[in-house]
Amino acid sequence: RPGPRVEIAPDVIAATQRAAEAIGASHFTFFYAVYMVLLARLPGSDRVATTFQSAGRRGKPGADQAHVVFSNSLILGTRVDETESIRNLASRLRTEIREAIAHEIFPYHHVIRSTGVHPRFAINWYPPSPSGGVDGITFTGIDIDENQDDDDLNLRFSSYRDAWQVVAYYDPAAFSAERVRAMGEQMIALAAAFSRDVDAPIRTVRSADLAPPGVLPDSPGPLPGGGEALIHSAFLDRA
Repeated sequence: RPGPRVEIAPDVIAATQRAAEAIGASHFTFFYAVYMVLLARLPGSDRVATTFQSAGRRGKPGADQAHVVFSNSLILGTRVDETESIRNLASRLRTEIREAIAHEIFPYHHVIRSTGVHPRFAINWYPPSPSGGVDGITFTGIDIDENQDDDDLNLRFSSYRDAWQVVAYYDPAAFSAERVRAMGEQMIALAAAFSRDVDAPIRTVRSADLAPPGVLPDSPGPLPGGGEALIHSAFLDRA
């Protein structure tokens, strides 16, 4: 279901756009790379499976003239190495995205059925849409309305009337609304931090230093299951 909307400040949008241009990647790819870091750190994994949406038109002759939706979800299994820079991660991700798009004709539900791979995290990017219209009708842009999503978490970035935001669609059985909002806020904070030095090792930007309350556990606190066991220190070291 649709969850919190987190505004992205104009200075963060400008800084991340400059960082993307310095890397030679799109604005979307830069944010996607930051999303990979966020997701990899939460479970302490170095590989993350996600989906993103493609236009879905390249494999269909004449589709560029059709006024319908061909969008398809594409899967990426991305390795996150904390010793490399966000420049290297985004550059590698750019290549992986293009390789996935080259096979976008294969429907997402067929991939799930044939491989058993079903990522639970997704990202969508809605770039600024030009205004226009026809006689009697004016189009002012695209806003994200309520619809359904089968991901545990799907971050949708959009620009509407010159204001950028990230809308988190999430499974309330997997996350609370407060945690989802905190993850969105941390995502933006990480993007701003990485944009300041695209060549620094990823590990130099610590999530723990940027985390809103409630995102990371209390290090001396007990595990939620009860007992005397404490939060695993390796998790916090990575975070």
